Amino acid sequence: MAKKATGKKSARSEQFESLQKCVLTGDEIVERSREMAQLMSEIASDEADLKAVVQEFKSRLAGKEARLGTLARNVQNGFEFRSVPCTRYFVYAVGRVEEFRSDTGERVSQRAMTDEERQQELGFEAE
Repeated sequence: MAKKATGKKSARSEQFESLQKCVLTGDEIVERSREMAQLMSEIASDEADLKAVVQEFKSRLAGKEARLGTLARNVQNGFEFRSVPCTRYFVYAVGRVEEFRSDTGERVSQRAMTDEERQQELGFEAE
C-alpha cells in the first residue's frame, strides 16, 4: 500500500533570469554613449594600424616580386648586366677610342675620338 504524503505544498517557486526589454535611464544612455565613442575611436585606430601593416606588407611583396621578375628574366635569357671593370685605350695614330673588358679582354666598344680627346698633354710640368 502506498503511503500518504504529509505536509503537501500547494505551490512552489524558484528564481531564474530571462532576457527582457528594459528602458534605459538617462545615466545609462550617457554611459553607453561614452562607451560607443571610445569604441569608435579604438576601431578607427585599429583600422589605421591595419592599413599601415597591409601597406608595409604590400611594399615588401612588391620588392620581392620585382626581384623575382628580374631573376626570372635573367635565367630565361641566360645573361644579366653587371658592372665590370674595363680599360679605355686612346689610339692617337688612328684617332679611335677602344674599350675592353678587364676580366675577359673582350672589346666592348670603339668610336672616333672627340676633338677634346685628341688634345694630348705636352709633358710640361708646372714648377
